[in-house]
Amino acid sequence: HPKSYINETFSFDGTVYDLLSLASFYKGRYHEALKWVDYALEYNPRDERLLKNKEIFLNSISKEK
Repeated sequence: HPKSYINETFSFDGTVYDLLSLASFYKGRYHEALKWVDYALEYNPRDERLLKNKEIFLNSISKEK
């Protein structure tokens, strides 16, 4: 069993996209955060936390205008 990230569970779910969305949000890149959270939601469309994050991202975008 090789020690590689490819064998880790998070390599096959939306974890990477979730983390990218959070990093983008905290850097003030709200549109980018929205893009990444949408990718994460493709893997788990009923995840309450991701859905709430998406709502927060959308609210942040609307406040920019």
